[in-house]
Amino acid sequence: MDTWRELSALVEERLKAVSAGERGVFAAGVAERLMSWREALPEDEQAPFTVSLRLC
Repeated sequence: MDTWRELSALVEERLKAVSAGERGVFAAGVAERLMSWREALPEDEQAPFTVSLRLC
């Protein structure tokens, strides 16, 4: 098994072991990190749709 599959299986196992609320907090944290990364790009490299999601 390659490293990516092993890591994916480990994450899946850990997420199954926690409550739905904890999974939601994890997902929100990941989304925030990705959105912050996108917003830090130069304006001409930002995807308008992605950045507009912050306003929702």
